[in-house]
Amino acid sequence: MAEMKALLVTHDPPMVDLFRQLLAEISIVAQGCADESAATEILAESKFDALVLDFDNVSASDRLIKSLRASPSNKNALLFAVATYGVAKQKALKNGASFIFERPFAAEQIRVVLRTANAQILRERRKYFRLAAELDVSIQRRLGLSHAVQNHQPQPERNGHNHPHTPGERRIDKAQFPGPRRKADAKC
Repeated sequence: MAEMKALLVTHDPPMVDLFRQLLAEISIVAQGCADESAATEILAESKFDALVLDFDNVSASDRLIKSLRASPSNKNALLFAVATYGVAKQKALKNGASFIFERPFAAEQIRVVLRTANAQILRERRKYFRLAAELDVSIQRRLGLSHAVQNHQPQPERNGHNHPHTPGERRIDKAQFPGPRRKADAKC
């Protein structure tokens, strides 16, 4: 499976550095972008597992989220918002932010939230990478008599009659019980 990626859209370089470090702890590679139009293009071209969007200083947040949700590969990406003020928080929640971080940042609090969110990111990632496969399947039933059938030795003639088995022993030929053959769809 490819590496997990997050896009950080902000004009705040220290925020990019902090989130890069904390996302790396949960094996997510973070790409920072200060140009909002470039971020829209990047979202259209690449698969991201998360978007960290600074609602405090990015004016085109609505357009970025629309671009994120319009992309088939990114529509289920987790949205993290950085929103300090009431208006920015309301806008983030209205646009579907799963988690909101406030300034000033507390690294330990962000770390706890990212660890919690990582389970959701992994779940979405497993859904994204499923492929349908069609396989031929052969199913054989065993009735507990297979041992007797495999070890069966022809018995000598008794009283002029050819008895294929001794009294009380039952033999099932494969021709009598071939077992069903089915075609099945399997999801990987």
